[in-house]
Amino acid sequence: AEIYNMLIIQDTFQSQYGPAIQKGILALESLGETLPTEDLQNVLGAEVQKMMGAIGEKPIPSLIDEPVMEDPEKIIATQLLVNLIPTAYLSGQMELYAVVSAKIINLALVHGHSPTSSHGYSNYGGVIASMMGQYQAAYQFGQLALTLTEKFDNMYLRCKDSMLFANFMSPWVKHI
Repeated sequence: AEIYNMLIIQDTFQSQYGPAIQKGILALESLGETLPTEDLQNVLGAEVQKMMGAIGEKPIPSLIDEPVMEDPEKIIATQLLVNLIPTAYLSGQMELYAVVSAKIINLALVHGHSPTSSHGYSNYGGVIASMMGQYQAAYQFGQLALTLTEKFDNMYLRCKDSMLFANFMSPWVKHI
């Protein structure tokens, strides 16, 4: 799966989005995870419903207290999904982009947070702000993402998640 992860990054850098997505699907399947590419609107609805069920009545900021992910296969599955985010986005597959973001969050809610879980929260925040107008929830998901990057001391994703938060979540809630 880790070799597939590097190949996904390589294919994405070369604008070979279709092959990158297919490699991601194969790698995820080898880890017992799925990434559908058809009927994505219904897939997204199911992922969001699963997410909201797992969150329940908990305030979004309290999700920082979820346990740390320990299963190595779930950690690499999360990393694979994180590396598929730019692939889906750059290929214009916005529904797949949203599904991938939601799947990262669902892995975190079921198995705990990994050092890369933050990117699912920040991208999902961007999705619900821009596509659904849920600005307050988006802001809270973005804040959670930034807190997770601090918790795991992930400088690489702190940069990416900060950019997403500053451009797609914060302006709707905290004006300059």
